[in-house]
Amino acid sequence: MSRILKVILTIGLAARLFADVSPEGTILEIDGNVKIFQDKNWTTAENYQPVYRENIIRAGKGSSAELMFDDDTVVRFEENTEAQILIKDNVPEVSVKTGRITSSVVPNEDIAFYVSSPLAIIGVRGTEFTVTQGENGTDVAVFKGRVEVSDRSKKAEKIRVVAGKQTFVYRGKHPSPPVGLSPEYKKYRKKVLKKFIKRVVTSRKNKNKILLKRMKKIKKRQKQIINKIRNRKIKFRKPKIREKESGIRNQ
Repeated sequence: MSRILKVILTIGLAARLFADVSPEGTILEIDGNVKIFQDKNWTTAENYQPVYRENIIRAGKGSSAELMFDDDTVVRFEENTEAQILIKDNVPEVSVKTGRITSSVVPNEDIAFYVSSPLAIIGVRGTEFTVTQGENGTDVAVFKGRVEVSDRSKKAEKIRVVAGKQTFVYRGKHPSPPVGLSPEYKKYRKKVLKKFIKRVVTSRKNKNKILLKRMKKIKKRQKQIINKIRNRKIKFRKPKIREKESGIRNQ
């Protein structure tokens, strides 16, 4: 491969990398086996790793991770959870396939964050809440503020759920009337949510430091890809001339 062609390819790749879509958030607080589907591959997630639109995060058994979006929304992925990062109407969305996520959203007059599941869509203006997608359906528990929950049926109904309440969405059903938090969620609030919120406050205070570390991760990844292209060996095959064509030319 000629040096000129190699330089052209390297410059083209570098231009594509720097023009790529901006990250939506940053992975933090990894505990255990956490994978991320990024660049068409499943890899082990790392602290301060950038997360992009349509990436998928998977926390294995006994594992967890947290994701801080650039708008300061922070999401915790509990064990045995798989969820995809989306953007809906320029608003971040976490689409939960299975498992449980807990979110802390900065108060806003408009919808600032969405969580969706196979059965429900939750719109948030600022709150602390948990969404659990299990075999029987979707549970939404609110610890602070309020959320709007609607089902995914053709004639969907929307309800408001306030702090200290939870609702259920079963397959083919509308959201149930809100009821008080179950003992499980009360225990979760005491043992998990309280510590999570403390980390959220710290992460928001250290946002600039977090973004700086994320930028270092991005630059490191860019260098790795460029070096891989530079070191790649491309073999060129000489075109074969057919016998008939060769004979005609000789005549």
